[in-house]
Amino acid sequence: MTTSHIIIFNYVKRYYPVLVGAAAGYLYYSLTGCVTGKCVITSNPYTSIITGAFFGAAFIAKKNHKNTDETSG
Repeated sequence: MTTSHIIIFNYVKRYYPVLVGAAAGYLYYSLTGCVTGKCVITSNPYTSIITGAFFGAAFIAKKNHKNTDETSG
C-alpha cells in the first residue's frame, strides 16, 4: 500500500461512525418518513442525515473521552 492509501484508510477508519450514522439517518428518513411534513427530523432527508452524522460524531467523542480517562489514571 502506498502512503496515500494508508492516509485515506486511517481517515475512513476514524470517521466510520459518522458515515454509519449518516446512513442510519437516511434509513430512518426513508423507512419512517413523515407524511404531514411537520416532523422536524424525518420530514427532510438532509436533517435526518445530519442528525445521524451528529450521533456518530458523538459516539466518536465519547469513545475518545473514555480512552483518555483510562490512560490518564
